[in-house]
Order: sequence, then structure tokens, then C-alpha cells
Amino acid sequence: MDIFKATYSDWPIAAAQVLMRSERVRVHLRRGPSVELPRKKAVVLAIVAHYLDGVRFRAVDEYMLSFEYAGKVWSFRGWEYLTPDGIRDYLPLRVEGKRVLDVGASIGESAVLFAFGGARMVEPHPVSYSILLENLRLNGVSGAVTAVNVVNVAVGDRDDDVHIKERPPGSTYRFEAGSTGPIVAVRNLDTLTELYGPFDLVKMDCVGCEYGAIGGASLRGVRELMIEFHHGPEGLLDALIGKGFHCRVMHRRYYYDPRSDHPCLDLGYVYAWRHD
Repeated sequence: MDIFKATYSDWPIAAAQVLMRSERVRVHLRRGPSVELPRKKAVVLAIVAHYLDGVRFRAVDEYMLSFEYAGKVWSFRGWEYLTPDGIRDYLPLRVEGKRVLDVGASIGESAVLFAFGGARMVEPHPVSYSILLENLRLNGVSGAVTAVNVVNVAVGDRDDDVHIKERPPGSTYRFEAGSTGPIVAVRNLDTLTELYGPFDLVKMDCVGCEYGAIGGASLRGVRELMIEFHHGPEGLLDALIGKGFHCRVMHRRYYYDPRSDHPCLDLGYVYAWRHD
């Protein structure tokens, strides 16, 4: 309940409504307006406030979230899928003047940050992809939608075409291959580099595909990578060191996700760089 206490001035009432599984929750933000939201969004809003220290909310409703953080105004539709660590953890990366490939752009958390530097973005899930395009426009980077490649593909260890599992409304839009559903192209990093590169920096958050994708790529010309791992860093470290990178493990933590095929997750980032 600590995140509720830090976010809402009426946190005991808000927390009780969530615990009682009320469909809608009225909350009074400490640094923002009062608003009535679906239960899930009241929880997401508290998580955003927890991760983004000092955030100030400007506008909050069921359809759009707008807030000030790190000297910038951020606005998102589809914000029930927002992962605020996708903003906080990538802010330290210096992308100015660099060619960036954003793998797993989701609804646009890191993509909005990278787009001004001319990033190429890939996102496999059709729903997340459509929200990503809208959020780029909403954040004033509409030029990036045409001048920058935003591609509806998945990344893997080889080129292929796969069915993507369809999920019920309200579930998190994670990419998982299935036997039925919409067909999505899978491309390896070398193919993406040939089509859209070269790249100086690669960011990856692809919920498990990072191991095969990195192991099967040459990474020619890439000087930096920021990779979120989901099952420990060891396989990534071996592959990256073998390709001449220096590596640092960051923000390692453990998490239980009952929705995952491997529910005990070992999460964090590998930041890799080379100077040659």
C-alpha cells in the first residue's frame, strides 16, 4: 500500500476500493487532479507515480494520461499498458545524433524519447503498434512517423512469419507465437540493420526473445546496447562479450508473474558498449 500512500491523499479509501475489487475508484492525487477511474487504471497510476519520482500529473481520464517528468510533458493513450520504467531507465542514454533501433517499442514510452534522435522502432503486436503510432503523434513527433521507420514486426534469431496469440480485452499486449491469429513477420537484427540501419545504439525489451536475437546477430557497427533481460543476464553476457562488448548488469530484481510460461522472472538490464 506504500505506492497508494505516496500517490493519493485519500489513499486508505482508494486502497480499500481496490481491495474490494470495485469496478471504479475515485482518487485524489497528491500532485494532480481528482478523478474517477477503472480499478486497473487507479493501480497503474500509482505505479507511474512510484517509478517516476517527482512526476506531476496534468490531465488524467480513462483515455489519456498527461504528466510532467524530467523537464518534459509526456502524453499517452492506451495508458493502462504503460510501463513507467520504460521512461525512467532509458532517460540516461545519450541518443542525440545517434541512429537508434528500439526493439519492443510497445505503446511508445521509450520511443517518444528516442524519436527526436531519429530512432527506428519495431513493435510486433498490432494493438500496441497502433497505439504507438497515435502516441508518437500525440507527443509532437508526428514527423517521426513518416521520417522514422515504425515497423510492425517481431525480432528473433531468424527470419520467419508466425501467428500471434490473440488475447482478451484488458490483458497486457505481449507478443507470443501461436497456431492461430494474425500473422506477424519475424526478422533478425541483421535483417533489420540491412533494411533500416546502420545503428549506433540498440534498445531491446522483447520479453524473452533477447537471448536468441543477440546470439544470432553479428551486431556489426553497433556501439551500444541496452537490453532488458527476463531470465537472467548470463546468456546475454556470454554472447556480447564474445562479440567484443564490455558489459554491466543494472537494476537486477526478481519477480513472480503467474501469466508467464516461466513465472519466476530474473529481471534487469545489460548495458553493453565497445569503442572499436
